[in-house]
Amino acid sequence: MREPAFNTIALMLTVYVAALVWGIQHVCDRYTPNLLVTFFRRIALLPLITLVILLCIAGSLLFPMAPPIFASFPSWVGDVLSFGLLVVSIVVTIATVYRMMHCLAKGTPIIAWFRKRKGQVVILEDILLNVIQHNDVRLTHEVLNATLHGRTENRQAMIDWLEYHRTLLSINWVAKELIGVILSSPLDDEAAHAYYDLLGIILSEALDKEEIAYAQFILDAFCDALDKAQPWTKAHMNLLTHIGFTLWKIGDPGAWMPRTARIPEQLKNLQWWFYSRVNRTWNHVLRLKDVDAVNYFVLVLCELIRETTGTKDLCGFFLSQVYDVLADAYPEHLFNAEALKNLVNELGHLRLELPDTYDEDTQKEMDSYMLASLAILAELGETENALRHAAGNGYLRGRIIKGKWLGTYRFKSEPDYFYWLSPSSYTAARRVLGLPRLSRKQADELIERKAMSTPITIQDDLDLVTDEASHPSLGSSPEAPILLKVHRSKDS
Repeated sequence: MREPAFNTIALMLTVYVAALVWGIQHVCDRYTPNLLVTFFRRIALLPLITLVILLCIAGSLLFPMAPPIFASFPSWVGDVLSFGLLVVSIVVTIATVYRMMHCLAKGTPIIAWFRKRKGQVVILEDILLNVIQHNDVRLTHEVLNATLHGRTENRQAMIDWLEYHRTLLSINWVAKELIGVILSSPLDDEAAHAYYDLLGIILSEALDKEEIAYAQFILDAFCDALDKAQPWTKAHMNLLTHIGFTLWKIGDPGAWMPRTARIPEQLKNLQWWFYSRVNRTWNHVLRLKDVDAVNYFVLVLCELIRETTGTKDLCGFFLSQVYDVLADAYPEHLFNAEALKNLVNELGHLRLELPDTYDEDTQKEMDSYMLASLAILAELGETENALRHAAGNGYLRGRIIKGKWLGTYRFKSEPDYFYWLSPSSYTAARRVLGLPRLSRKQADELIERKAMSTPITIQDDLDLVTDEASHPSLGSSPEAPILLKVHRSKDS
């Protein structure tokens, strides 16, 4: 029994070494040679030592003189020990080879070795490059998930690496896996800031290839994440602005050119789709009831208007959304002085950048929004000096002076006045501009429109009085009329 046991253990050791050689070749081919030391130490070393020790013990039992420890035992004890060594060697070999093949085939256990280890992201970067070249979607997802959801320094290192190897992001399935990993967790303030450039590169690559359907998929994924973000912060504002810039322009904010496409209508349809998503994002921001979030969205909206000045229709629609922001946020008391001053200031700078081809209606619309913002500021208790300063930033005085007629300061075309603001608020806003209060006719129109838009509340103080007859069926004439008893007020 001793000699067959020795031969079998030697065979198991040979099988294990052959499997180990295969494993090393597989690691080098599928993962990276830099993984060999860790692979050998974690998987191969302990079973190899165990099999060598078992082989040495089995070989020592073959010697004519048994070790002193076995001298006092019968001879059959050595045979039993040899059988035990044989069984252990077979179990160790099978279990180790199975574990090795399982780890190498699945990949997740190997990648998990480096998930939380500091300074090991270089190995994961090599693995990622290798698995992408082999079109291994599953392992690509595993590596991205391990790095981007692991240690903070590992995440930033992987982001920098992906930005450097931006050609990999032009591969659609790689970009989709990356988006899936990034957006699998809520896009909080830290994540929105960290992935700002990376997400912009992904969208830019899709637009450069003019794959509109794929670009819309990316755009929807980004906007869905922004529609769920709580709280809605400055980082989300920057990301939404960056998406808008990428849709309309190529390059950087300091040096850019308008984005074009071989089929212009496809690009324009995508831009219209983005406009609808911005409107949905505003509804989300409004539901948050957060003053700071409203302020950030106002800045985004002004920036999008500036980005789309070359496309008059879209610029007009983004500009019209300013009315939605004012009309929705004002009743909820979601405006602070900073947001309104930013709105007037941004619209004022936008006025200077508008091409001369923009008609007077657009200028009038901007006047209406600025004047409404000044009226709300007056309701918030801002001083006349603060209102005058805000009006100066909006270049409203220049507009009024250009519309001078018979020595009276007035707008070239009278702005619209919104019924949800009181005439007294507008009077305070017009005063700082050197204009008279609203005319009697204008004030009466505002009051009348507000009354028409205010729902009428009917008090439930009516009693139903009927006779004792049964109720008629539908479609039949009642034999006894239904009487309404109305409670008369004391005044009547």
